[in-house]
Amino acid sequence: MQSLTEFRDEYLQLVLRFLWRQWSALGIAGHGDTGSRWVADPEALLACTLTLGRYDSRLFDEVLDWLVANERFINVQRLKTVMRKEGFTGTEVLGAVAGLLAEKGKKAKWRGLGTLDAPPEKDRHLFRQTDNCALPLVGAPDPLFQLYGWLRNPVDLRGLSGEFPVYSKNSLWMRLRALFGVNARSEIILHLLLTGRSGSSPLARQTHYFHRTIQDALSEMQRSGLLMSRRMGRERVYGLTDAELWYRLLGIEEGDLVWICWPALLSALEAIWLRIQPDSFGELSPMLQMSELRKLMRDEGAEKLVRSGVELRLPDEESLAGMEYLDRLLSALRDLLR
Repeated sequence: MQSLTEFRDEYLQLVLRFLWRQWSALGIAGHGDTGSRWVADPEALLACTLTLGRYDSRLFDEVLDWLVANERFINVQRLKTVMRKEGFTGTEVLGAVAGLLAEKGKKAKWRGLGTLDAPPEKDRHLFRQTDNCALPLVGAPDPLFQLYGWLRNPVDLRGLSGEFPVYSKNSLWMRLRALFGVNARSEIILHLLLTGRSGSSPLARQTHYFHRTIQDALSEMQRSGLLMSRRMGRERVYGLTDAELWYRLLGIEEGDLVWICWPALLSALEAIWLRIQPDSFGELSPMLQMSELRKLMRDEGAEKLVRSGVELRLPDEESLAGMEYLDRLLSALRDLLR
């Protein structure tokens, strides 16, 4: 069995590699297609990277590079909803990122996020090392990030991360936005394509849009004849009239891809890291460490991982005692991230 103190560094590297793979599928300079059956969610990935990406400055800056090229396909309102509902902690970092995009001459949507409502905390180092120490600066800090209270080396966008790859299955989320616009309709089509059918309430929960937004969009889309619906109990259930038509249009086959609720998955991974990351956590006894992580899983972690829809065999908290539960949980997380 491995202690949580030993697992902490391994976990961080696993999560960072996991983020690299998903971002690479969307076009950042990396390995391209992940080979997985998951369609990458840009807002959820950005929300998680604002916190976990602070431990990998290269990943963070490649994402900035990618945002400059693809920001028009990011749904800012959904990004804010995802971060608020799932409890992502990178809101203040997002302000600096939005300020950078606004300075690059991008749309007004980023200027709103980058507005400073109050003087920020000063002299906070943006990037950290695996031992939680600040990454040293080389020369003067970047003036824009310093305006938002973050100290980091000057941003140097290399321009290597271009627009999202059109023919990658993992970038289907972005392709649908390019086709239908940056709105709920793209997510509705994607969700129905990958799940077969859904009601407006689960659609809203899974896609992180307001229920009324989903309901209105479904009502209008049904008028096209490409969506069908029928009442099942109290809820009206929707599906695509001819899924095969969509498969041919998008160049995929049935079963190629599965739906994952990314905000739930990535917020769970972030919450686990934030619980095991502090130096004070490493000073606890193994039994207290286990108790802290067990409480986190009981309060929010397990529910989010289940809601995400990933195939993950979580240990049964009721039947496993002590360190055996911890060992099973760490093994499940390794399998997921690898």
